[in-house]
Amino acid sequence: MSTRRRLRKIARMSLSEVAWRITGWRRRQHDRRELRRAGRRPLAALGMRAHSGAERLELHGLVPGTSSAQIASLRGIARVAMATMERESLASAARVLDGTWTRLGWTFDLRGTVPWHRDPRTGFEWNQREFAGDIDIRTRCDEVDVKYTWEIGRHQFIVDLAKAWALGGHACPLGAGCAARARSLVLDWIQRNPVNAGIHWTSALEVSIRAVSWLWTIAFLAEWEGWESDDRGMIAQSLRDHASYLSRHLSLFSSPYNHLIGEAVGLYLMALALPSLDAGERWRRLGREMLLIHGPRQFYKDGFSVEQSTTYHYFTLGFLAMAIVAARNHGEPLHELEPIVHRAFRAGIAFRQPDGRWPRIGDSDSARAIPISHADFFDFTSISHLGALLFDDPELVASNDPGEEAIWLLGADGLVRWTGGGIQTGHPDDGGIATTANGRGPLGADGRCAILGESGYFIANRGTDWLLLDSGRVAEGLFPDSTPSVAHGHLDTLQVLYWLNGLPVVQDCGIPFYSGRPDWISHFRGCGAHNTIAIDGTGPATSAGALAWCRSTGTPSLYADYSTDAWFACGRARWGRGVVIQRNLFCIPGQGLWIADWVHSPQLRGATWYWQLPAENVPTGGDAAPSPGQYVWDDRAIIVCAVMGADDGKFLCVDPGGTSPVSRLSPCYGEVRASRRLEFRVLVRNEVVVATYLGRKRPKPPNVSLAFRDVKIGFPLGCGMSAGSSESPHEVANRHDGQSAMRDQFGFLAEYDLLRWTCHDDRGLVEYSCAPDKNSRMIVTRRVISRGILSSENLDHKVNAVDDAS
Repeated sequence: MSTRRRLRKIARMSLSEVAWRITGWRRRQHDRRELRRAGRRPLAALGMRAHSGAERLELHGLVPGTSSAQIASLRGIARVAMATMERESLASAARVLDGTWTRLGWTFDLRGTVPWHRDPRTGFEWNQREFAGDIDIRTRCDEVDVKYTWEIGRHQFIVDLAKAWALGGHACPLGAGCAARARSLVLDWIQRNPVNAGIHWTSALEVSIRAVSWLWTIAFLAEWEGWESDDRGMIAQSLRDHASYLSRHLSLFSSPYNHLIGEAVGLYLMALALPSLDAGERWRRLGREMLLIHGPRQFYKDGFSVEQSTTYHYFTLGFLAMAIVAARNHGEPLHELEPIVHRAFRAGIAFRQPDGRWPRIGDSDSARAIPISHADFFDFTSISHLGALLFDDPELVASNDPGEEAIWLLGADGLVRWTGGGIQTGHPDDGGIATTANGRGPLGADGRCAILGESGYFIANRGTDWLLLDSGRVAEGLFPDSTPSVAHGHLDTLQVLYWLNGLPVVQDCGIPFYSGRPDWISHFRGCGAHNTIAIDGTGPATSAGALAWCRSTGTPSLYADYSTDAWFACGRARWGRGVVIQRNLFCIPGQGLWIADWVHSPQLRGATWYWQLPAENVPTGGDAAPSPGQYVWDDRAIIVCAVMGADDGKFLCVDPGGTSPVSRLSPCYGEVRASRRLEFRVLVRNEVVVATYLGRKRPKPPNVSLAFRDVKIGFPLGCGMSAGSSESPHEVANRHDGQSAMRDQFGFLAEYDLLRWTCHDDRGLVEYSCAPDKNSRMIVTRRVISRGILSSENLDHKVNAVDDAS
């Protein structure tokens, strides 16, 4: 960070933050001196300190489903589901034991003595004696990524070992070996990682995740007879060190989002597990206070994460769900926080795609707060089911399987409610039930639509068709000037994600890493890796290096509506330097998606429309080659673009090549695959409208047009598309010279009542008139002409919705 930007950031700090940072600096000086005094002692002596015996662990209420009695009850309720879980757990534990455990796109060899301080990909070794506060994780070469070293130190793979013993260890030699290996790994880590020394004490969040893993490990192994007399006392002493560290290193100002929540939850759970300590009550109050104050700040009023990331939304929810379970079981429910968490679960389920996965929106480091391994990281169904049981909400049920999170955190009581009618009814051996309590099927079978006005998302779902418009800000907490702020949002404002007939048409590319080549990180977080528009020299924010943004242009607007036969949405955003973009969507499920983008720029600028194609549905043969203004890869999907108000655009198909990040996607952290990107380029002179159709080619889709401000945009199909009006395109583009088409921030909204979509197919002619309403809603009036008969009606919402009022 430059000195100028650093000074800007300091100038924006409150007195409380300045005091907090000064206190932190003094604390680091003290901790550094303490570590130096002990520096001549062997690491084993530093790590394995004598414990007082007062550090007694009490895990009642933290992970209720892990005892042998609970597991026996669970097997009696859902025999088949538990047998399946046992097989999967033993297989996962076997991968840990045989050196094939995979995370972050890398296979970790965890056999023998684990190199806790090594980056397994590069072999780089972090100094295990260096004071943690002096380690700069960002100054290494591009190839070194601290996340791979931290992943080992999170110890979630040790939970896999402990769970395997709890489920099958009593009768399985593999299970007994799993328990012994889990014990040795935890004790070895304690011996070789004294407090404040080395890479594993550089992040309070990592400290918290490791502590949670230990609590789950001890809970699963509570009845194992292989513990030696001092083992659990040593682990309790180290947990005491972890809690003390967290109480002094909470990310109050440095990272007050998922980091702070994860740290507060870890502190709260350890305080409940160590009630005999003098500091335990203080830690409990501090953790609880942080949750009640900062928990609500993690979500917009509509329920979605202020970090504008699907994965961090559920990462935060995982921590909060564990805290809610523990608080209820200890007789101190988090009453003020629970409705907010419930709303967040309801907002999150709306993002579920037809394939049962969630879209890759924003940053993602493939992290889970609850230490349960999942084969598919982007499937958050099981944690949604935990929310369904926590809040008795059948709208959060998306499949038949209750999921491991609910089984272990709620135990037999939760599974009884799942199978006995509290949430669902049906045969327990199915592991869950096929119909929700209200008799409709699981979500996604009949569809779900959501208008999340504050976070800026419109999501429509009808079985195999699914549509999302992102008209939200880049992230919460960004500044309009050059002051940098680290945030997990991307430059995906006005992005469209679309599924047609069960197949993805355009998708988000994700992000492969946080520590790597800067050009790759910039690309995957920029407009070019999303289905949006890039305008030369402008954007919704500017990169400030690494994961930081500056010069945010503010909050876009969103208006949307859904009905029984069509979906409508309009997003409007400022791109800086006078550039304004309005994206209008009209979608007929099963038919296609029509998009009209209006761009205003006071100066001549180049504009590029990006479309990210799913690699698995794009062949490499000649039929996929773009023709003028058109791209077809079979009868199921076609992308057509046309322009009015400018010269004909240039249509490009970009394949991956060389070391460029373009036309690549990341299915999860550490993985990159080839894909394909389409580009449509035009020059903007004052105003331009680009019309795009995404949908099927056969059978022939309806003829659709959009009229607004005395301009008509047509969507005919052929070798290309044309956009028409009573005037020539250039006359349309320049007609407002000398007049401001944007009289104020949303001046274009004044003529929004003239926005009319017209659809003509075999059934006749239908006109939809759209006008804005409060709370991001549209008022849509439909006029139907059929066999010469004209009728008019207002469309009522007939689909369940998640919105600001939910």
